[in-house]
Amino acid sequence: MWINTKRFTTVFCCLLTLLSVSLPAHATTRSQKIKTIDSKISNTQSSIQYSQAQRDKLSQQLRSTEVKIGQVSVAISQLNTQVRPLNRKLQQLLAQENRYHMKLRDQRAALASQLRTAYINHQENYTKLLLNQENINRVSRLMTYYQFYNHARVKLIKEVDSTLTQLEQVQQQIQASQTHLQHVLNQRISEKHDLTQIKRQREAVVKQLGREIRSKTQRLRALKADKQQLQHVVNKVAAQYVNIAGKPFYSLHGKLPWPIRGRLLRNFGTTTLSQRLPLQGVLIGNSLGHNIRAIATGKVVYADWLRGFGLLMIVDHGKGYMTLYAHCNALYKTVGNIVQPGEQIATVGNSGGLTSPALLFQIRRKGIPQNPRHWCKGRP
Repeated sequence: MWINTKRFTTVFCCLLTLLSVSLPAHATTRSQKIKTIDSKISNTQSSIQYSQAQRDKLSQQLRSTEVKIGQVSVAISQLNTQVRPLNRKLQQLLAQENRYHMKLRDQRAALASQLRTAYINHQENYTKLLLNQENINRVSRLMTYYQFYNHARVKLIKEVDSTLTQLEQVQQQIQASQTHLQHVLNQRISEKHDLTQIKRQREAVVKQLGREIRSKTQRLRALKADKQQLQHVVNKVAAQYVNIAGKPFYSLHGKLPWPIRGRLLRNFGTTTLSQRLPLQGVLIGNSLGHNIRAIATGKVVYADWLRGFGLLMIVDHGKGYMTLYAHCNALYKTVGNIVQPGEQIATVGNSGGLTSPALLFQIRRKGIPQNPRHWCKGRP
């Protein structure tokens, strides 16, 4: 079969041209897809980094507001302590004022009775008696009476004057006490107003923080970071040698009291869907501001805000034993303070991101978490 060489050559060249164009087009499409995927990966990583940065920023805001809440709560507690004796003193002064009023009323009544008697009897003038020489015995008797009467009247007038002076002093003390008490009450109202504002800020920060950490993976990563940070703190304070007098902590196994009484919200070692790390203590619910008490003699080695745990206190009981009290509302002890069993050391709060007030209580031996229910009597 004869083939037109010229025509074949033309067709073949066209095919080569088409192939040379189509092959690079597919390669370019794949390259663009790869770049798009890389861009999405980069954007996702940037988003995660941004969320982490936001979380760190919000954690610092949370730390600031919760530390302030603790300070204001302590200030309000101190003001309440001042108000009670001031009220007692004011009540005593008011009772004293009432007694002076009654005494003054009786004294004025006695003085009025004397003046009324003198007017009714219409006693003779003292000078006239002196000039009357008719009856010496009568004159002597009347003069003695006049001297006695005048002495009693002068004494009564002095008593009235003294009572008035004392009454004026008491009234001045009452006014000063009332002014001081009102100043303290105004200060407490101001502190409570500030506390309310701070709590609102805290709630806003907590909500925003919750929105920033939606992903379970991010939440788990955050919990691991918080756990690692707490372990670092525990290891750091455990490195310090603390000598505690009294019974060794290990000898109190199963006999210790709970730091608070309340509802057991989470048990040792339990996990939740949102928190896949086992709990290293127990979570006990109670009202905001409820007293937290030390369970044994020890030394405060940490008292500060820690991310994920809020206001945290760590008490060293010697021989490697420690107790931890987290999510507090206020800390009443500072580093270096020695605490005794049953002594108030903090109050229950919801710092560190909790939505309701509770105490996270841990017992550790050489840094390793122990089950508090094995150490404390009964249930919290």
